[in-house]
Amino acid sequence: MKHLAISALALALLTGAASAQDLSAIQGLIASDQAPSIPAPAGFVPAKGAVLPEGFPAHEIPERTAGQAGWGYSVIDGKAYLVDSDRKIVHAF
Repeated sequence: MKHLAISALALALLTGAASAQDLSAIQGLIASDQAPSIPAPAGFVPAKGAVLPEGFPAHEIPERTAGQAGWGYSVIDGKAYLVDSDRKIVHAF
């Protein structure tokens, strides 16, 4: 059921119709990974639509979990960001 909810989230983010329940499901997955927070590089402002700088780490979310190949997340300055396969931020938690 968790995989289904997160797959629905990927579609909802792409269409702009993500529910609070969908976002909560993927946020739980990210929190359970406990990835370290990394400071934002000089001049980079993490926000929806921004692309992670070259070489900046993004943790992979398995395709079966995210519903999309190549999706991941980064924890920047203590805040988690969901990124698509182009490393573009699609949601900030």
